Amino acid sequence: MVLRGLTLPGGASKAENTKKMKKVVLSVGIILVLLIAWGYFNIWRSPKFFQENNTCEKFQNILNMEQYGLLAENHKRPYIINGKNVLIFGSEHIKDPKNQQNKDIGIGA
Repeated sequence: MVLRGLTLPGGASKAENTKKMKKVVLSVGIILVLLIAWGYFNIWRSPKFFQENNTCEKFQNILNMEQYGLLAENHKRPYIINGKNVLIFGSEHIKDPKNQQNKDIGIGA
């Protein structure tokens, strides 16, 4: 090792080592940018939109989103559908434990 000529082990000068280090840092930076871009476009991809296909003939009283939007403010609550092997209980979102719908499904006071 010669201090005056700044020769480091391996015979490379400080300028050559700096140049190599810049290449390494640049390469790592490019790889990181590419990985982040790949992740952004592939991992956080927006899901395909829900397609409604009402193929169930037994429950014609189940509303699609457009129908529900027209009736949402004034339909009977709870919305109950009682089929052969299924019971759908469409309750309101409540915070009151004494609300009557809690008694209807067997919970609360």
